[in-house]
Amino acid sequence: LHPTSYTLTIIARSEQIANLTAELADPSGRVVAAASCHGIRSDWSKLTVSLSVPEHAAGCQLRLSSSEDGEIDLDYVSLMPEDAHRGIIDARLFQMLKDLRPAFLRFPGGCIVEGMCLDNAWNFEPTLGAPEDRPGCWNLWNYRRTDGLGYHEFLQLCEDLSADAMYVVNCGMSCQNRNSETASSEQTEEFLQRAIRAIEYAIAPADTPWGRRRAEAGHPRPFNLKFIGIGNEDLITDIFAERFTMIFNAVKEKYPEITVIGTTGPFYEG
Repeated sequence: LHPTSYTLTIIARSEQIANLTAELADPSGRVVAAASCHGIRSDWSKLTVSLSVPEHAAGCQLRLSSSEDGEIDLDYVSLMPEDAHRGIIDARLFQMLKDLRPAFLRFPGGCIVEGMCLDNAWNFEPTLGAPEDRPGCWNLWNYRRTDGLGYHEFLQLCEDLSADAMYVVNCGMSCQNRNSETASSEQTEEFLQRAIRAIEYAIAPADTPWGRRRAEAGHPRPFNLKFIGIGNEDLITDIFAERFTMIFNAVKEKYPEITVIGTTGPFYEG
């Protein structure tokens, strides 16, 4: 933690407990910041408090406690610096990214696109809207992904960095180096339509269905989405070539201005 104020947001409910104490404590147990959270009810309520950290403190933990006996359900817990860029990225990290002057950013990475299985593959739609409403998922690196930085925030970040956006889509194949799974024709069509909807969200006019969703999120102007990547580290098999061609043709037919990028496996030959 660096010296600044942090916003703690929790969504909680309890029949017995109305108040919580939030503390940031270093490894020795010393409390470096504390605040009280009041007003917990039997139905879900969203509470926000500020914790002021006066000095650098490493290895801190967030502790929530109550002097009241009872059970409490916590649905959402978030601790962010109040000076975070757009409320989601540490200001120092954003400045480091800006200093790199990236020409483009690739999102959402590689294996996340594929998932542990196709049911777990990346889908941009649940990452829209308020962060606390995003379901997240258990990912293939064995931790829970919150999607605090979702598709819309990625597009905003590219804009703020004056970088072109490269969005990577699933071609109907899960990670070939884990639980390799190939989609049916119907499933592959759904992955294709997800890609089309994601492009529409980013660059279509505000009077289109997904362009309207973007405008309602506060960005009526199109984003600077320039590139679509198909797949991640896939072995270049006949089935991949078939899926790639299917998505390539569909994207270029509807959005000819988009540059479509292929992929190669980790053991590329020739």
